[in-house]
Amino acid sequence: MERTMPLAQPSEAPAVVDWVAVFGAKDTRASATALSFQSPTCDSSLQIFGGQSQDGSLGHARNDRNAVFFDGVLYNRPDLERTLGNTSRAGDAALLLDAYDRWGLELLRFVKGIFALIVWDGAEGRLLAARDPLGYYPLFYATTGRNELLLSMSIDALLADPRVGGTLNRAALADHVCQRWPVLSETFFESVKRVPSGHRLVSDRAHLKIERYWDPLPPGQPVKWVSEEELESFDTMFETAVERTLDQGPSGVFLSGGLDSTSVAAVAVDVARRTGRPAPIAFSLGFPDPCDEGPIQRGVAASLGIAQEFVPFWSAVPKGSLLTRALDVTRTLAAPLRNPWTPAYDHLVHRARQRGVRVLLTGLGGDELLGGNSLFAADLLRTGNIPGLVRHLAMWNRSYNFTPSELIYSTLWTFGARPLGVSILERVIPRTLTERRVRRSMQFAPDFIAPEAALRAELEGRVRASAASAKHGGDLYIQEERKWLNQPMLTWHMEEAFERGRGFGTRSRHPLWDADLAHMLYRTPQPLLSGDGRAKYLVRRTLAQRFPHLGLDRQKKLAATPFFRSTLAAELPGLWGPMRGFPTLAGLGVVDGGRASETVEAALHAGDRRSLGRVWELLNLEAWAESRL
Repeated sequence: MERTMPLAQPSEAPAVVDWVAVFGAKDTRASATALSFQSPTCDSSLQIFGGQSQDGSLGHARNDRNAVFFDGVLYNRPDLERTLGNTSRAGDAALLLDAYDRWGLELLRFVKGIFALIVWDGAEGRLLAARDPLGYYPLFYATTGRNELLLSMSIDALLADPRVGGTLNRAALADHVCQRWPVLSETFFESVKRVPSGHRLVSDRAHLKIERYWDPLPPGQPVKWVSEEELESFDTMFETAVERTLDQGPSGVFLSGGLDSTSVAAVAVDVARRTGRPAPIAFSLGFPDPCDEGPIQRGVAASLGIAQEFVPFWSAVPKGSLLTRALDVTRTLAAPLRNPWTPAYDHLVHRARQRGVRVLLTGLGGDELLGGNSLFAADLLRTGNIPGLVRHLAMWNRSYNFTPSELIYSTLWTFGARPLGVSILERVIPRTLTERRVRRSMQFAPDFIAPEAALRAELEGRVRASAASAKHGGDLYIQEERKWLNQPMLTWHMEEAFERGRGFGTRSRHPLWDADLAHMLYRTPQPLLSGDGRAKYLVRRTLAQRFPHLGLDRQKKLAATPFFRSTLAAELPGLWGPMRGFPTLAGLGVVDGGRASETVEAALHAGDRRSLGRVWELLNLEAWAESRL
């Protein structure tokens, strides 16, 4: 029997001092404790306050014209040194300074890595700030009434500055309850915005522009589809992606038993042995039935010959305490907790730290990049490719757990004829369709949301702006792929993992979510991704050969949804009493407390496990908002 350990807290790790960059006029808050860059030719300055790196990733450099501030990991330093003819042993920031001197705003085309980057151009009085292509490192900003721009990787660091207000974003909170996230750049604070992943911010103090710089599927351009021959480089690129993560410190792998994390573990072991590194340690959480993957988790670790920490779920957290502990975590974060399993995984992170692990690899990215694109069915219908449609349907049947009726309905209607018909209407009656979408979105919102007319009108305007700005027409498959480039939930997940990991002194890394690998997989046609008639063929084929006794060639995606719903049913009633009436959200005007309470009590009384997810989101949001007032 595993002994239950106390809830691990990030405070166990060394304290992190967050940096704040201030771009403004020359007299901006001069301080002897700040890095200060002043321009002799224009009224512009950059100052960096704070800043302490746990891993030596943070650095700065300047010359007589420009300055660079870099927090992250630079992957292609040798390539840049050769291209720039730079043979010095100066830090990454100095190398990027040379790169900016040569390429200017095009610098980001030549940089590979994970980072938050700030470049101050003293000659032009301009600031360039960027976040890495897939958003490992967060980057937030705020503007002030004095025409200053503040940037940081930490929302709380910005809020600590008296020039940045801490007013909560009521519209974002209300839309979150409605499961809508229409503005990717906003946070749950009115004054703080994010630079989205793969985007750059350019400001000359008078103007501020945010634009995407990394795009494997640029709109308005023909897709450079990957051929079958080009796809043969997948294994090599995957190994490179894994090796980049192993370079960052002693490693462990979150081994779930699914195809994605198993493939990461197998490649990590191979790379470690080939390069003389210590083998990674497997850390596995054992979910109860019907989500139990314990035999596969143990079988993979044994076959790879690596150490494994296997912890039954209710040994990681005491039974009945998961949601209570999740609410404790949500009160410490700069945004409501996204992953309710966090307390259990914190236990694994705590064990990893005790064993000297500093980098934890995961299988994140596999579902998005290797799985099936559901709207491929619509494009097959549009072109009349019935044999292809049959193969697509069979692929979903072999790869995922759907009933026959669910599979046929979703393939032929939900992701087939319906979006195909809608795409036609978008070309014929775009305005009418936009208004219909707005009406339906507002009708499906809970009736207790936004009791004030002004806030409800604001929500309607946000839905209309989002619907009107969406790119329609063309290949539905490409439209669906592009959604992952601007996925709010993925961005939120990455920011949460970064915030929690820094507190623990660990770093989460996702080799399948490597920019070079993603750039190729986004452009890989669906038939090549399911080459053997099953999803995730690119990793499944290798795993089936490597672990023939585990049946990975036939494995279907196993969801933890039933277990989570049963946990909600068991634990939510005990949490509800102190939050009855939602005093914080009601006080903000986000919900009508009485009607929201009636909805919660009806769901708890009926035991409708599908509706309990919304109850959890409400309680989670209430706990977070209360901690911020």
